[in-house]
Amino acid sequence: MLKTSFFRSAAVAALAITSLSFIFGCASKAPRTPSADSSGPTWEQTQENDYQNLLNSQDPQKEFRDMFDRLSRLSARSTGLVREFDQQLGESYKKFKSSGAKPQPGTALEMFNSETYLKIHAAEEIARQTENRVMFMYDRLFQDAAKALQEGRKDDYRRLNQIRQNIHGALSERTQSADIFAMESTLGSIREYLVAQASNQAFQTVSSGGEVQKFDRTFNNQFLNSSAKIQSVLKKYGADLNEKVKDASVDTQLDAELQRETDIIKRDLAALTMDPSRQPAQSRTLYPATNSNGNIVGGSFPKGHWVLTYDDGPHGVHTKTIMQTLERAGYRATFFWLGQNVANPNLASIVEYGKKMGHTLANHSQTHINFGAVRDDGMASAIQNEIIRPESIMTRAYGYKPKFYRCPYGACTRVMPVRQSLADRGYLHAFWAVDSLDWNKGANPNGPIDIVRRVQQQMEMRGQGVILFHDIHPQSAAATEMLIPTLKQLESRGGRVISLCEAVDMTNGDPANTFCRR
Repeated sequence: MLKTSFFRSAAVAALAITSLSFIFGCASKAPRTPSADSSGPTWEQTQENDYQNLLNSQDPQKEFRDMFDRLSRLSARSTGLVREFDQQLGESYKKFKSSGAKPQPGTALEMFNSETYLKIHAAEEIARQTENRVMFMYDRLFQDAAKALQEGRKDDYRRLNQIRQNIHGALSERTQSADIFAMESTLGSIREYLVAQASNQAFQTVSSGGEVQKFDRTFNNQFLNSSAKIQSVLKKYGADLNEKVKDASVDTQLDAELQRETDIIKRDLAALTMDPSRQPAQSRTLYPATNSNGNIVGGSFPKGHWVLTYDDGPHGVHTKTIMQTLERAGYRATFFWLGQNVANPNLASIVEYGKKMGHTLANHSQTHINFGAVRDDGMASAIQNEIIRPESIMTRAYGYKPKFYRCPYGACTRVMPVRQSLADRGYLHAFWAVDSLDWNKGANPNGPIDIVRRVQQQMEMRGQGVILFHDIHPQSAAATEMLIPTLKQLESRGGRVISLCEAVDMTNGDPANTFCRR
């Protein structure tokens, strides 16, 4: 999906450092490659140049402060854009209610014609690129410090290790303000890195010991890992956040950069405007294909029928909480998970629980890649790493080959090699008609109440379709529980919450329910 706390997920075609492929959990933070029409340096070359500039800098900490300043402005702009989107949605909803109009499934695509909606995701994509730079440098500093110590270059070792510690210092400065919303993802990435490296011999060599514990003592209270914590921080830093949002909204340089990224997204999503999901269900058939027949939005579902989908997990806590809520309500959902998370042995019990509960488990790539940003010369490798590799992991873990794939950000509608690969491997691509935007913690001052309102308004105007959530955030779990009464009311009026497998069979007029049993 287009993903997650306000944006959590990242893109990669090739990883420069092997260790990063395990570390960058969702919302994934793997590196993004330059756009397909780029003739400039590769992502790895650009990052290496930046790293060498860091080593030659007289003030390395300033380099990180500048990157964190950038993350702060992007996060604030994202929050402001979500607020704008909510205002526009609210105005559209009022007009819809006052006009007495019937739900229009085709309007599910209107959000992708919204400059505001697209800029939300453009801002997060740029933010991920910035965070990827931070993590690339963090890993290089660690690896080079280990090498320097091994070679007896103690002065180099001390300097490299000190620069890495400077990142912690620069982060610490940011966590006592509204910038915590912008820094939390980076904090999580660094902690995951330290935990993953703790068992490595190199870590024992570089670290003075207890580095994870030291990091936790410094930052553990800063993680926004519960709805109550989010609300507490919003109450404390709300005025500060509003000022940052205001300043970011008039940042012309940032806005120009967002516009360039938005234009790329428009290009990648343009094919959706031709999606025949606007047509009646009887004229629509879904099957693995490179055209619109291979893409699910939900406009062709029976009236009042909805599919709940969750991206970016599994998560060690929130995924199971969501599944338990759905179990109590008697619902099944579709979970689009990342291969790197499914392969994590610490999350195996969550995968097993999902299987036991009868949810549909699907493929969301290995590392949350943005296929729309992959160069032509890297596409074959990206397909291998981000479609075929996670498919193998998931087939072993799920006990069956996934039938559904969702490209992160939905960014593959015009990437023909990706669509061809998906069709060849028997996948239907799943898009969405309703976006909960559940991942932006700063843009939901009322927590899950705001998320549920956003979903309810879109559902009422759309009539049927696919709903997008993420199972890696506490507010998403709370919003799921709050949405249950709405779904129960829908059922009382003849609607249903169905699985993606059921939705495909209904659309295809297949009473034998064969798609997911092929």
